[in-house]
Order: sequence, then structure tokens, then C-alpha cells
Amino acid sequence: VVGPQPPDSAQLRVAPKSLERRIAFWLREWGARGDNQHLLVDERRPWVVHAEVDCRDLFPAGTAPDDADAKSACGGRLSDARNKVKQHLKRDWGSRAVLRLYDGERSLARTASDHLYDVTGRKDALARAESRAAPGLGMAEGHFANADVPRLYARAAIVESLWRPEALSRSGAGGVYQFMPKTGRQFLTVEDGVVDERLDPLRAAWAAATYMKKMAKEFDGNWPLVLTAYNTGPSRLKHIMKARRTKDLGKIADAGDIGEFGFDGENYYAQIAAIGRLTAGDKFEPKPLLGHAVRVDSALAFAQLAACVDAPPELLASANPALAQDVVDGKVPVPAGYVAHVPTIPVTTALR
Repeated sequence: VVGPQPPDSAQLRVAPKSLERRIAFWLREWGARGDNQHLLVDERRPWVVHAEVDCRDLFPAGTAPDDADAKSACGGRLSDARNKVKQHLKRDWGSRAVLRLYDGERSLARTASDHLYDVTGRKDALARAESRAAPGLGMAEGHFANADVPRLYARAAIVESLWRPEALSRSGAGGVYQFMPKTGRQFLTVEDGVVDERLDPLRAAWAAATYMKKMAKEFDGNWPLVLTAYNTGPSRLKHIMKARRTKDLGKIADAGDIGEFGFDGENYYAQIAAIGRLTAGDKFEPKPLLGHAVRVDSALAFAQLAACVDAPPELLASANPALAQDVVDGKVPVPAGYVAHVPTIPVTTALR
């Protein structure tokens, strides 16, 4: 296994040995390979690497990460590499070298050309995520600790969204912990165009910790299963466990077809374990939110709320990311029952 040793068991539970090859792969991806470094792997066995495509030379210093020409050139390299690997695997899947990659499993080797997957290095993304998370992750870890969930699992938000509070996926998942609306409503207020507490990192952290604590009871404290259930859904995971007749997450992931979990589901816990090991020595000091909470008893305009609590509107909006832009703009009232965070206004004193 590449990377730092795991923290003590009180912080991060020991992963099943059957997951170690996955975790070792993600340790390298999150810890050694960065932006524009690509691997073509087998999506069923990501540690089986068929080709490496390095595009860093296309993005010299000063080049925007979304530069169209550079992205197109890198895409061309990836396509060429994919075609070459496919031809090789279709022709030589039964060779000793290919079979060795798959531990002699001929069925996997025979279908390898149909399961190529592009993975981009994430070392640089991890650094950016840690920088963004610094102000709030310490508080989030406190929520997890208070819920008797290992505090390092708060860093699941790095896998989920790279700690981007505004993140909204195509499937509808939102916030740093990427709650789907239906799941989010179990713990948070999620009302389109009005209030979406998934987008408030600390409220979402409390919800994620509460949800994981609930699932820990369902899965008998098996944290690899709990984290996977958080990502893929507890009902779906229980169905797969029943079909596979095992609680060993590594065996479950290795036994099925990629369609059961999807690539993200099969590798979710392995990535969190890798990040836990890589960031074991990183301390995110809690940064308390200064101010007080105000419950809105009856609906009113955002400008009225700002006037009532004597806070600059822009500062109040920044402290309440759950409020939709239409609410802040005054098109929709702040709903009754909303609990607003009213921040303390910084005061600068000049000494003569």
C-alpha cells in the first residue's frame, strides 16, 4: 500500500483486506498523480492499468484548465490510446501477460476491451479541496464526532464534491455532501427556489453525520458498508449483499458487474479510505461561526429580515447559502420557520 499509514482505529476503521488493491490504486491517484495525468484502467478492477496518457505538456504555466485547444489535443491522445488498447486486448486477451493482470480469470480478460475507463489524477484536486474546506471542515468533523461517527468520514465531502458548497450534479444531488432531494428532505429543508439547506455546508454536515449514524445501526457498525450505502443507497446495497451472500465490501465489488454499483459506488469507500490515510496528519481547526440564530416566525422579504436583525444584506446572504437567489433578490419571501444565521459584524478600531 502506497502512502501514509492509517490513523488509529478510533478515527478510521480498518478496511477489509479485499479492498487493499483498490485503496492502493486511489492512494496513488489522490496522492501522486495530478491534473492532466490520465490512466486507462479496467472499470471492474481499477488497479489493472492498460495505458497512461500524460497531457501536462499541453497545459504549460498560464494555460487555463478549460483551454479548448489543449483539451481537444488531450482528448485526441486519449482516443488514440484507447483504440490501441482495445485492439491489443481483443487480439491478445488470452496471452500470459494479460491473464496475469486479471489473476488468471479468463472471463475478465476476454471482456476487458469493453470495460476501459479513464481516471484522471486527483492530487491537485485534493490540494484545492483542502484549501476550500479549511474554514468549515473542522466544524463538520465536530458534527460527525458528536454523532459517534468517525470524524475522518466527514472528509467524504472531498470525494463527493471536492468541498464545493454550490455543487449540483446532473442527477440532482447538491451541496458538499451531495444529498439527493428525497434523501435530503429527511433531515433538511429542500424547497426549490426558496430554501435548499443542502447548499449550507455545516447543516449538510450535520445531516450527513445523522444519516450515517442511522445507517450504522442498519449495517451493524460495518463502516465500509455504511459509507457505500450513503453513496449508492441502503436498499440497493442490501439487495446486492443478499444476492452475493457476503458482507465483505471488497468481495461484493469484485464479484459483480460494474452495473450493480457503477464505478463510483464500487470505489467510493476505497477513495475515502485513501484520503483518510493521505490526510491523516492534517488538522482542520474548527472555525466557530460568530453571531446568533433567528427563527423567522412569518414570511417576510429578505430586505426586511436584514433590517430587523440590523445586518448588511450582502453579509446576511453570505451567511445563509441555503437561501435561493430569488429570496435574496426579494422575488420570493423568506419562508416562515427558516432559521437564519445572523453573523457578527466585524468592527475595525483605529488607534491614534
